[in-house]
Amino acid sequence: MFDRRKLFAAGPLLLGMAYSELKYMTTSAQASPAGENITHPPTSLADYVTRTSAVRIPSPAGVELALDYFVEATPAAGNWHSLVVEIIEGVPYQVISQDADRIIDAASIQKVGIAAAVLHQVDAGKLKLSDKTTLTEEMVAPGSGLYVNQVEIGDELTLSNILVAMIQVSDNSSVRMISRFLSGDEINNIYESWGLVNTRVEPLPELKRFATGKTTPREISYLLYSIVGGNILSPESTKILLDIMSVSTDGYTDGIRRSLSSNERSRISTKYGVLDDIRSEVGVFFTEERRPEVIYAYFASEVQDGAVNWGATSRPVEAVAKLGRTMVSAYDRNPL
Repeated sequence: MFDRRKLFAAGPLLLGMAYSELKYMTTSAQASPAGENITHPPTSLADYVTRTSAVRIPSPAGVELALDYFVEATPAAGNWHSLVVEIIEGVPYQVISQDADRIIDAASIQKVGIAAAVLHQVDAGKLKLSDKTTLTEEMVAPGSGLYVNQVEIGDELTLSNILVAMIQVSDNSSVRMISRFLSGDEINNIYESWGLVNTRVEPLPELKRFATGKTTPREISYLLYSIVGGNILSPESTKILLDIMSVSTDGYTDGIRRSLSSNERSRISTKYGVLDDIRSEVGVFFTEERRPEVIYAYFASEVQDGAVNWGATSRPVEAVAKLGRTMVSAYDRNPL
């Protein structure tokens, strides 16, 4: 059931969506050769951009989520850069799009791509998850994670251990340790082979490691779409990455998973990021049958309390928590 206040506030939005949908359907019918299937899954970033840029009226669940986003989330502190798509028979359709092609600091969101690049090399036989390295002083990075809090270092860690720490608790030291297995240039070459244009880590050759670099909401959405679709990783590696991202009892729960049950949390593979005045969270929501239903990429920049409040009361984080509850409830009531 829709809130009347939200419907009234979002009236112009819905009218605009309806007009754009009619216009898109008309121009698509005129531009598409007879018999051409315009509902096949996208096979490239350019194709994904075309599909997810087309404004349409979402499903009933998508409308509910869009209403909550534009009425509840947008007024929250900061400027928003977001893309949310719903997956119908393997095809992504736009639900929310706001400045989705903004090139922005990826922060810890980039760890998803880094992990995917590592697993890509595992699939190619160039790395093994049992490969080991030693946690040394120069590998310990400030900020989030496990290893920064250790009094004693010198642990011998497997690549598998490093990946879990990097994704599950957003360990910054793990990014440095991965540079011993895979350079920034190698990661960027893998990104390029996947068709990513603006998603790049920042090589730091003088330090023999890399920083997390840049991305866009649409490109990180495409990366997640490619992962869940099995387009860039083996089935085993795909499962490994999504399982790490969906751990419900540990890791980050301030945002999208805050108001969800343990079962509902287990149906979301997510990654958050924070850097100065930026707050972000991206991920995939699955049905009970483990079919990907929604891919979301929320970025908020110029957050007013960004430099001092890293917790659950940061206004964009609170907004994303509300959106998480709305998403699960709406799509469970009205599955695609």
